[in-house]
Amino acid sequence: MHCLTLSGLLCSSSLRHMECQLKLCCRSVDCGGAIRFATDLLMSPEQCVHIGWDAELVSCLLEFIERLRGIDINVIEFCVLNAIVLTYPGNHVCFVCCHEQN
Repeated sequence: MHCLTLSGLLCSSSLRHMECQLKLCCRSVDCGGAIRFATDLLMSPEQCVHIGWDAELVSCLLEFIERLRGIDINVIEFCVLNAIVLTYPGNHVCFVCCHEQN
């Protein structure tokens, strides 16, 4: 029983982390290759790595930001995408790939 509780907590934490990354990407769509952490905090990929972010994570975020830019997502569409990812955590990559094929 304890294992299920721990598993649920880990899943919940992962979903919250994913939601934060989605919001970060959505805010950064119009930032020209930089990442917007807050209204007044815009950082280059090099600055992100310098403060301790993993270079691969920064690269993945920038790639996802490019995909969001490519589909010209608005706030309502972002909310729907966020709901899909949070409701079906195993299928988020499939959703992005399926969109590219259409």
